[in-house]
Amino acid sequence: MQTIIISTFPVFQARSEKLLLFLEEPELTLHPGMQRKLLDAYCNFDNIQVFITTHSNHFLDLTLDFNNLCSIFSFEKASDKEFQIKNVTPNKEVLDLLGVRSSSVFLSNCVIWVEGITDRLYIRKFLELYNDTLESVIKYDEDKHYSIVEYGGGNITHFNFDDKSSEGTTINVQSIAKNNFIIADNDGKKYKETTVNKNDAKAMRLKEFSENLGGNFFAEQIEIENLIPYIIYKKYFKNLPVSQNRQWEFTDKECDEAKFLKDIQDMKIGKVLRKYFISPKDDVVDSGSFNKNDISCIGNKKDIAMKLIDVIEKEHISFDQLPAITQELTRRLYEFIKGNNN
Repeated sequence: MQTIIISTFPVFQARSEKLLLFLEEPELTLHPGMQRKLLDAYCNFDNIQVFITTHSNHFLDLTLDFNNLCSIFSFEKASDKEFQIKNVTPNKEVLDLLGVRSSSVFLSNCVIWVEGITDRLYIRKFLELYNDTLESVIKYDEDKHYSIVEYGGGNITHFNFDDKSSEGTTINVQSIAKNNFIIADNDGKKYKETTVNKNDAKAMRLKEFSENLGGNFFAEQIEIENLIPYIIYKKYFKNLPVSQNRQWEFTDKECDEAKFLKDIQDMKIGKVLRKYFISPKDDVVDSGSFNKNDISCIGNKKDIAMKLIDVIEKEHISFDQLPAITQELTRRLYEFIKGNNN
């Protein structure tokens, strides 16, 4: 409190005139929470320019929240008589200059774990659509406030998300990130049943995650593509140019969105698409990739994801047009991120 009073007194004393204020290493006598309040106080006065010297990576981290009001310069001794001065942003070079170890800084405050790259692309877009509905000026940025990490499907068994477990063959996630949210495809497994087949490894794994992680676990969808609404698939197929290389064609067999929403909760996405949108061409045998039950029945997963997201953007799809289950997941993710960035 003494440091806060001393550091802000000149600002109030000179509030009616221009002021240059110089502070040397204020972090030495300030709790990290008070460091933020100090920067916030300075940023509320437009008649002052403040120069702060610091060796604190925490102070550098705080400046990210005031990045339109703060400039950062590094001073590195180039010789006995000279210093090299650089205008920099907080990066690995600055952390190395301060002698900061990786264990003293988190790359982001929380981590969302997903199966693969397509999950990451969709989740990023869902959060973006939800952000557009919020009146709050606070926007949470990926790789700063949160990160989305791919665990690679079945490779999730290599990670230990339960810090109470004593398994020595798995990677303890708590040593990587403190706050974790897992999204997994359930592949039609009824893992929430009172009794789960103990011989079904995936169902047992999902049940265990659900019990251990509670609200930080989500596996309500068969596959990530089952979270995409009817209107996006319809627009995608309807606007596809005719291709001689494609083994199927758009047929728009059924147009009942309510039936689609029901089916997409219980059926693999490949079956749903064949039921509502596509059929094999007359000269093509109904076999091969067309019969796959995942999204690869119509093409490369990543390519399809990027094209569906392009439809969302071009058609100006809003958050309230997403299925209820997708909205639920997105809200839970937002609250998870918000709760770990107070």
